[in-house]
Amino acid sequence: MHQILREYLSYEYRLHPLKAGTKGPILQNWPERAARDEATVRRWLADFPGCNWGIATGDGFSVLDIDPAALEAGWPGDQRRQELKATGCPLVQTPRGGFHLYFKANWPNTVGVIAPGVDTKGPRGYVVAPPSSVNGKSYRWLRPLVPIDQLPPPPQWLDAALKAAAKAIEHTPDPKSAEEIAREGSILCEGQRNCGLTSLAGRLRRLGFSQDEIAAALLAANQSRCRPPLPEREVLAIAKSISKYPTGPIPLPPAFYRAWSRAIAHHRRFRK
Repeated sequence: MHQILREYLSYEYRLHPLKAGTKGPILQNWPERAARDEATVRRWLADFPGCNWGIATGDGFSVLDIDPAALEAGWPGDQRRQELKATGCPLVQTPRGGFHLYFKANWPNTVGVIAPGVDTKGPRGYVVAPPSSVNGKSYRWLRPLVPIDQLPPPPQWLDAALKAAAKAIEHTPDPKSAEEIAREGSILCEGQRNCGLTSLAGRLRRLGFSQDEIAAALLAANQSRCRPPLPEREVLAIAKSISKYPTGPIPLPPAFYRAWSRAIAHHRRFRK
């Protein structure tokens, strides 16, 4: 076993395998199956050679995920950047030049709520862990991880912003993962598939899921519910399009309404 994985486990972080070279989870029901015992992780290493790894968030800690575009736009300002740096929190640089900051906090999963390109990962969320790689570029620690109980608290201004965001985010007492939600619907036949997946993507976006999480859920729904499945590129295009909207209520694109009209017409012909 890679020494860094053993270190994560010793610090009480829960791991789960991701598809090689991607951010997508391998396991269904991964929020329940993410593990912190070495025997399970060793089995996954044998079953999924070359896989990436995710750290499940929400066990007393949350992660601030900053996209490089947010930094280029000046977020959160020079003084607050210094305050973030002064926390000394564990810090990961992503392949695209963004950052993951680990804090002792109880934040919800959010996407672009406090600023465009700034997300958070909380209960039933996860972040990609070093030494995973995407497109040949690796995630790497700039400041090392520490045990969960040694993580620093976030700056007060950041924690206040996320607590305010939590009140505005639609949630349930028993939140579900994106893939769990994706499996709940009925079979989608020709004339219903695009409409159904777009509706699903909209629901996931309102719940605060990221583009990668939405894409993984749509691909799973496409295989399990669409008869026949749509081309993968079309499914990914739906996820990308819907993810351009902020979380919360979103207007659906014209294509949705065209697809909906076709689905109704198809259903009426079938009933006849």
